[in-house]
Amino acid sequence: MSREKSRSVLVALILAIPAWAVEGRITKLALNAGGTHPQTAGSATVFFPDAASIVCSWRAEGVTPGAHIRGVWIAEETGGAAPPNFKVDEASVVAATSAARYDGNGSFTISRPNKGWPLGQYRLEIYLEKELARTVTFRIQARFAADAPPARITQADLGTGRTEDFRLIDPRSEFPANTSQIVCAWKSQGVRPGVVIRGVWVAPDNAKLLESSKVADALFGGDERSGVFSIHRPPDGWAAGRYKLDIYLDNALARTVPFSILPNATGAAAAARITEAVLGTERTEDWQMVDPASEFPRGTKRVLCLWKSQGLKPGTLVRDVWIAEDLGPGHTPNTKIAEGSTTRSTRGSFALTSGSERGLRPGRYRLEIYFGDDLVRTVPFTVRDK
Repeated sequence: MSREKSRSVLVALILAIPAWAVEGRITKLALNAGGTHPQTAGSATVFFPDAASIVCSWRAEGVTPGAHIRGVWIAEETGGAAPPNFKVDEASVVAATSAARYDGNGSFTISRPNKGWPLGQYRLEIYLEKELARTVTFRIQARFAADAPPARITQADLGTGRTEDFRLIDPRSEFPANTSQIVCAWKSQGVRPGVVIRGVWVAPDNAKLLESSKVADALFGGDERSGVFSIHRPPDGWAAGRYKLDIYLDNALARTVPFSILPNATGAAAAARITEAVLGTERTEDWQMVDPASEFPRGTKRVLCLWKSQGLKPGTLVRDVWIAEDLGPGHTPNTKIAEGSTTRSTRGSFALTSGSERGLRPGRYRLEIYFGDDLVRTVPFTVRDK
């Protein structure tokens, strides 16, 4: 072989050798939780949201001295709390030894976020320099049994006050402009101790008017809890329009309660009002609603409203406007989907009928009732996705 050819082969061999060749392996891994709530014995890959920290203890053997042993904590899937495979934290240690090879123990620790661990699937990747040496997966799950119902707000109704046993005074979803206080009495189910139940009152321009909260504790009503949120008339009075109360469980929106502040009545509405507006799907011959409801199952093809009025002059036009508030992605919020009218003066019925075989699309709707051009009543309802 010529000298020039030998030199070329040698250069090729040198280039083929990695700049930092690391030997060794991670031989043992063990996960443990910090905090005051120990995990069930043998379930080292399952942790609860209140775990103060998660610690991975490991042993390395035969590692090249000076190599970096690196731990990368990754949130694989957390239900939207973070993007898939999101790197949460990273740390590293140096295999420091005077021996030919490093044998030793170490650990990587990740602390609980301020708002608690999002439920989901996680993993820890341990690298020797850039080479992945070991992966360990774990799960954050709720303390409730797997078959327990999800945490939810089961009821949220508005009125102008409440009794000591949480019954509403003057239940309604629309309020005169001179209303001094609006109260929401709510009930929840499956809310674990420590969850923050938060109420946010929102104005028509989406400005936050008021926020209040309560922390669910172990003595707070057991699995079924109840409470109230309230708001008083602003110093400069209520602006007419559509408002809402958003109720959150921690940071997850659990329920939206829409309501309206009516404008000062003029014209036909000045001395008239809707005394009753009941939703359902069927009525009797004597104008009674069968199974009144404000929530309807998926596949519902018709929603009926029976209404009664007082003080309305004969011949006044009573209009019904049906609005699709929020039907999910691809839908324009607050779209008018149907409209009708009548000149009945004491009672009547309005109906929203779907032209689809699948029925009304799941989402939030409302019926607006007008006397002439004056909005006098708003009736919200929901078509469930199940």
